[in-house]
Parts: sequence; structure tokens; C-alpha cells
Amino acid sequence: MFQLTLAVDATILKLLVVPPFIAGVSLAGRRWGPNIGGWLIGLPLNASVIVFFIALDQGDIFAARTAQASLLGTVSVALFCLAYARVSPLLGEWYWTLTVAWLVFFASTWGLEGVNVPVIVGFPIVAVSLFVVRLLMPKPEGKVLADASKKLSNKRFPKWDIPLRMITATALVFAITETALELGPQLSGLLSLFPVYTTIMASFTQHLEGEVAAIRLLRGLVTGLFTFATFFLVLGTTIEPFGIGASFGLALMVSLTLHFCTLKLMRVSSPT
Repeated sequence: MFQLTLAVDATILKLLVVPPFIAGVSLAGRRWGPNIGGWLIGLPLNASVIVFFIALDQGDIFAARTAQASLLGTVSVALFCLAYARVSPLLGEWYWTLTVAWLVFFASTWGLEGVNVPVIVGFPIVAVSLFVVRLLMPKPEGKVLADASKKLSNKRFPKWDIPLRMITATALVFAITETALELGPQLSGLLSLFPVYTTIMASFTQHLEGEVAAIRLLRGLVTGLFTFATFFLVLGTTIEPFGIGASFGLALMVSLTLHFCTLKLMRVSSPT
């Protein structure tokens, strides 16, 4: 009975979180620019939902190991973003670009599956990796950026755009979460960061708004990934001593505070 109730609750929560989040991010990207849309994807909503229900189902120790792996998985997401941003101008079509980015993500995940380090050790490694990836991200600027912004302001989006994004993202989330627990805590944690929202947002953005807009979105996301790393750092160090409720609450509070600090950093730094 508990397992059935948990499954129903998880399904309801996914339906309550995923479609509105994708719609909100899409609309925010149109209103304030793709970099803000990417920054919003950096909110640890999807991964936190997955790990939360893993914790309820499997216990604190399993969840702590999952959080530890999820922290390392942040690097795979960053490499996905870097690969997509770098190859999109070369390949042109979003589906070829997405294929390459997915291959990079899964190759990184496969390489990290055997890495088992405490979150205290993993966090500085991940933070440095994110910083390096941020430096390597291409920076659209000058006339190219101005032309892309003008094109975006005159763009009429099809009515099916956002509903299709919502349906596709929800389907991907269900596909991942329904199989993650069978894979063990390490691989579950790594795959909990599969870039569902990024896949949807980057491919749709490139198809409808162009490569420059997709790159700006991904640069914003890489900045927001520091929030992911902080969330799993706090969760991984507190879930066993404090329990599920207190550790998730603390992790969300700290990571959200940092997330809004990164927004200020984005605004005072070079154009994203």
C-alpha cells in the first residue's frame, strides 16, 4: 500500500512540476532573453524531485549516495552544454547537434560511474570543472547578437510550441524516473541529472530562434549549474544526520539563495 501511495504521489508531483516549469521557462526566455531561460533551468527542481522520492523509497543512506553521484553528474550536464554550443554552428540542424551532445553526456556519465568520492571532496572538483566549461563556452556578441535579438523580437512562435515542449519534457521525466531505481544509487544519481529540460529548451530554441539564442540559453544554464552543485553538496552532507525533510529544506534554501546571486553576477558580467 505504501509503495502504491508513493507511486501515485510521485506521478502527481511530476505532473504538477514539469509542465508548468517548462511553460514558465519558455515564456521567461521570450520575455527576458534565452540566457534567463537557461538560468531558470538551473533551478534544481527535476533532480530534487527524483532524489526526494528515491529517499522516501530507499532510505537516507541510499539517498546520500545518490546525492553524491548527482553532484558529479553536474559535470556531465555542463559538458552536454559545451558540446551543444560548440557543434551547433558546425552541424546546423538541431537533431544532429543534440545527438552529439547526448553522446558526450552519456560518455561522461559512463566515465563517472566508477568514481566514488565524498561530496566534500567532489564539490571543489565540480566547481572548478564548471568554471572551466563556462570559460570555454562560445560567446555570441557584436553584430551577430544584435541581428539575432532583432530576429527574435520579430518572431512569431507557433501555437503548438509550448504545449509540445510540456508534453515532451514530461514524457522524458517519466521515462527516466521509472527506470532509475533499478540502476543503483550511483547510476541513479548520475542519470537523475539527465538534461531533460535542457534537451527540450535547447533543441526548440535552436529550431525556432537560431543557434545564437540556443548558445545564450546554454551559457545561462552553465552559470545556474553552480546551484545544482550546491544543492547536492548540502543534501549529501545533511541527509543522514538531519533526515529527509530538514536536509531537503536546507539544501533548497541555500541553493536558491546562491541561484539569485548568480543572476546578479550574470547581469554585471559580459553579455551571455
